[in-house]
Amino acid sequence: MLSATCGKAQQFHFKEYSLEAGLSRSGVYYILQDNAGFLWIGTEGGGVCKFDGIKFTNYSRRHGLAAENVRVIFQDDRNIIWFGTSNGLSYFNGRGIQSLTIEDGLADNYIRSITQDHEGNLWVGTNKGISIIDPDEKGISGKLKINFTLPHMKIRSLLAQDDIVWIGTDQGLCKYQNHNVDVLTTEDGLSNDLILNMFIDSKENLWIGTQNGINKYYNDTLNNWGVDDGLINKRVRSITEDNRGNIWAGTSDGISIFDGTKFLNLNEENGLSNDRIRCLTNDGFGNIWVGTFFGGIMRFNHQNFVAYTPAEGLISNQILSINEDEKGDIIVGTYDGVSKMKIKDGKLQGSKSVNLENGLQSNSVRTVFKDKNANYWYGTDQGITIIGPSGITQIDQEDGLVNSEITVIKNFQDKYWVGTGKGLAIIEETTNYRDFDIKFLDANDGIAGKEVSSIMEDDQGEVWVGFSDGQVSIFEDDRLVNPVLDESVSEVLTMAIDSVGQIWLGTNGNGIYYGKYSKKTHKINLKNITINENLMSNTIYSLLMSDGQIWAGHENGLDLISWNDDSTYLVKSFGPETGFFGLQNNQNASFKDSEGNLWFGTVNGLFSLKGDEVKHFSDGSPSVNYITSVKIKGEKIDWSESEWSEGSIGQFNLPDNLTLPYDQNNISFDFIGLNFISPKNVRYRWRLDGFSETWCAPTRNTYASYTNLEAGEYSFLLQSSDEHGVIIDKTKRFDFQIEKPFWLQWWFIITAGVVGFFLILGIMRLRTRNLIKQRNALEDIIGERTKEIQQQADELIVKNKEVTDSIQYSRRIQGSILPGKKQLDGLFKNYFIFYKPKDIVSGDFYWVDRNVNNKKQIFFAAADCTGHGVPGAMVSLIGTRALTTSVRENLLSNTNEILDSTNEIVVDAFTDQISGEIIKDGMDISLCSLDYSDENKGVPFQFSGAQNPAWIVRKDNLPNLVVDGVEILPNMSMNGLHLFELKGNKQPIGYFEASKPFNVQKTDLHKQDVIYLFTDGFADQFGGEKGKKFKYKTLKQLILNSQGIPVSEQKGIFHDAFYDWKRDMEQVDDICLMGIEV
Repeated sequence: MLSATCGKAQQFHFKEYSLEAGLSRSGVYYILQDNAGFLWIGTEGGGVCKFDGIKFTNYSRRHGLAAENVRVIFQDDRNIIWFGTSNGLSYFNGRGIQSLTIEDGLADNYIRSITQDHEGNLWVGTNKGISIIDPDEKGISGKLKINFTLPHMKIRSLLAQDDIVWIGTDQGLCKYQNHNVDVLTTEDGLSNDLILNMFIDSKENLWIGTQNGINKYYNDTLNNWGVDDGLINKRVRSITEDNRGNIWAGTSDGISIFDGTKFLNLNEENGLSNDRIRCLTNDGFGNIWVGTFFGGIMRFNHQNFVAYTPAEGLISNQILSINEDEKGDIIVGTYDGVSKMKIKDGKLQGSKSVNLENGLQSNSVRTVFKDKNANYWYGTDQGITIIGPSGITQIDQEDGLVNSEITVIKNFQDKYWVGTGKGLAIIEETTNYRDFDIKFLDANDGIAGKEVSSIMEDDQGEVWVGFSDGQVSIFEDDRLVNPVLDESVSEVLTMAIDSVGQIWLGTNGNGIYYGKYSKKTHKINLKNITINENLMSNTIYSLLMSDGQIWAGHENGLDLISWNDDSTYLVKSFGPETGFFGLQNNQNASFKDSEGNLWFGTVNGLFSLKGDEVKHFSDGSPSVNYITSVKIKGEKIDWSESEWSEGSIGQFNLPDNLTLPYDQNNISFDFIGLNFISPKNVRYRWRLDGFSETWCAPTRNTYASYTNLEAGEYSFLLQSSDEHGVIIDKTKRFDFQIEKPFWLQWWFIITAGVVGFFLILGIMRLRTRNLIKQRNALEDIIGERTKEIQQQADELIVKNKEVTDSIQYSRRIQGSILPGKKQLDGLFKNYFIFYKPKDIVSGDFYWVDRNVNNKKQIFFAAADCTGHGVPGAMVSLIGTRALTTSVRENLLSNTNEILDSTNEIVVDAFTDQISGEIIKDGMDISLCSLDYSDENKGVPFQFSGAQNPAWIVRKDNLPNLVVDGVEILPNMSMNGLHLFELKGNKQPIGYFEASKPFNVQKTDLHKQDVIYLFTDGFADQFGGEKGKKFKYKTLKQLILNSQGIPVSEQKGIFHDAFYDWKRDMEQVDDICLMGIEV
């Protein structure tokens, strides 16, 4: 049973859905969960909505609904959905909506209730009596006639129970059984004769909501309860049961929850969006759904966290610290003082406050605890206040506390360990609360930071201190040790120790680190958990160990981390969808009390989770999987009419026994996993048997598509997660096949084989005769021709040698133009160039030069000319000359201006001066410059590109690249390194119809940054086990993995990687790859 507080109503959090969420109207008459798990909501004036947890689908009169006011919804044993409206009865068979009215024999068009008896007949209650529908004919039944008299013709409620049909009228409750009717009224014990609603609970009790109270009927015995018994309002409009056996009664003033002995009442003051309740229902996920007069619908789940706010008597919503005294009272430090919460039998009995009026130095209380002498220690932003039997004592700077901004207080080893904003104070225990022996440590004393964030004691009795602006210090055997940690471990906001002695560190921006501390080496071998491992945030404000699991608090809610072994973790997330409406946790504001209850302090109040519910709370509910559509080539198909299937099946009209022609081999699937607890957290994975044996990575996408499938049999397999994102091993399956083309069918192959055999036989015989004739004639000619051929072969050998010599000479010319080692060594300290032409000469080239007016500015480029071999080499000579002319003769120093000038020269060179015809050849290029004029500062860097980019590799402990004043994010990160990509203009050097001036990108580089320029030959090379392209992503990974080797030695890495990939395949293009360290 839910609990209520003394004095003020406890808040219960309902998830609300109304117009802004897609509900067609905020006034709701009825909610039904169908057999498939979907919710149907009948509205006042908005028709009916179907809800899958994410979106609402509306059906109205334009879809065939009889009216927009839908009073009741019912699903029969054939899965037909019936809608009782204010203007007739409608039904939905999965394909469309049909309607019945008084013209079809209904007693009246105003439908208030529907049920189905044990023989399958539908009973429809109206304002003017009952109509019985034949489910086969969808018409008024001629087999069953109403042959009994009702006490009143307005039928507000109908309910079937075994062979009984209960009929609620305005003048009593009728029990119809074996063609006999018994009427129960106030004379028989009913609280009122006007019956509004009925419900059968899990114990077969009949609950009856009336105009004046709620009744329970079982074994011919009636019990009733009214306002005098605690019912919130006498008019009970709707009844349901939750998964704990509590009865929920919806009234005009809110909800009453009955546990069999007493009522708990809910209204707008403690969580409802609207007091006027029209309907209640439960779903298969343990949720209670509430339909209101104009507040839309609401969802409640018992597994939600319980919230405590000023509405329950807390002094503030800003919860900064949590602790417990020996009485079991929860002590809460807030921004506005302290609240002491008295808890009894797990229920909040009341609370009292401590603030400035009670002696606090400040109301902002970051930490609080009660010592063994019954004194309360309050750490505030103005010092420490001690309130106890001996009075009030204050400790601040005048007492030797160098800094009064208290962040944490702990009592270990007969000492009080006090964290402040500027260091650590150690106070010796004393019974004299007037004089204190205070030792204060700051950064000058060797501690690992200034602002203390957390203090804890491990199982060896060693005290750990974490720093928000630093790392960690350990007081180990009365000596101070700062363990060796990776540089990335900084700004430690919180700490914890798990059951196996591992240290957990929550950081500001780098997620969670954990590992074992070695007292021998003073090292912690840390591993990292971040958003890449499904954390909801990388900024961790609190860590709380409980039952071998760890709760991590952050600005997006909570993550629960449980582990299978040292490296395999499962992360479950909790936020508003699961009742954690506080969302943003405060630093170190988490606590586990003596009864195992968990407490979390947030900016929006205090949230608790009962200890006996923690395990069940973290258990997820499997989602209900459905494939909602099968499309061919992206188009919806009416499978009931398609020649490719044997009709359609299921509520989503999927194809039955789907067989596709060979040319209709592009298929896609839409699907959903129903989960009404946290639908946005549901993830999916799938695979297509017959195409792949591997599941795809979990994703929130709700569609899958496959193209160009070969002929064969396939099975689409779908799995989904629970509300925490954990994949459940329960598979939805859809089978189909694709036919072979006619030329691969057995009959065609056999026919073609027979015809082909005889055809070949005839051709062979005819050819043999002709060959014999030709052979004799050829023998005469061969002698003469042999002499001529030998003479021509000798001439070809001479010409081939001349051509080869010319190409070799071209290679020497091209080699003389490329920068030599001496020139390169004079410009760069650490560099490499991997240059591999496809043929003797290359269309790729590299180029370097200095600024004529500033020798400290160095230009370098990698270019890819049109074609390869001799044509490409000729273009490369023109490109080299154009670059050199732009720098040496035109005296240009900006890379964009150099490319503009080079482009002009190349276009001019490729223009026929007589005809004016332009040769549309050119090149792609990456051009950079480094200016070493002042090496004490960052090195100015320019980049301009024609189609090709530049990649820059930098250590991840350095700031991100800032280009032209704008910070850019890494394109790839690994091994403590970032790779940034600067993209060039989308145009080549050479003739281009939409040519524009080239852009320049400027930034400052750090020493040891490495610049990589390249052409497309490396990434486009085919190879590997499957003969696929190397690709740019793999090249980036290769570059990042090679950073442990000096740049000057990396050429061997790329050489070996290229040939290991290429294997015996032909080189497809010229290759030029250069790396230069700043």
